[in-house]
Amino acid sequence: MTQNNNALVTLEQLTRQQDYNNQQMSLFLQQLGGYMSAMEQRIKKLEKLTEQKVTISGKQAKALQKRVQARSAALCDKHGFLYTEHGETFRRAIWRDLKTQYAIDDIHDLPAAYFDLAAALVDGWTSYSIVRRIRERMKSNADAAD
Repeated sequence: MTQNNNALVTLEQLTRQQDYNNQQMSLFLQQLGGYMSAMEQRIKKLEKLTEQKVTISGKQAKALQKRVQARSAALCDKHGFLYTEHGETFRRAIWRDLKTQYAIDDIHDLPAAYFDLAAALVDGWTSYSIVRRIRERMKSNADAAD
């Protein structure tokens, strides 16, 4: 009978040990989950910070410059202005709005993540106030010449 009692005691001890191990494993998994969640949040913060710190390349800056020139030429063409006389007015306004939109002082400071959005802004840029200003300037120059 003592052998059966020893076997029961051993079975009880094993069961208690397994319950204890299960509790420990559960605590470990909860802690691991919390750690993983914290790491995920930290990675997201780092990605966001990196996204803001990595700026466009020289090649991308050149591409934006060409886009601004093309948009300026297209607007001059559309409104019947000479690009040689009025293109700079459009270019300056496009650059000003682009820098204001992304809160940058220089185009090279544009975060790389915003390059496509900035390109779309340039491609769709228009300003009727600039067109009016150019027309008024042309009219006043014509009146002064008469």
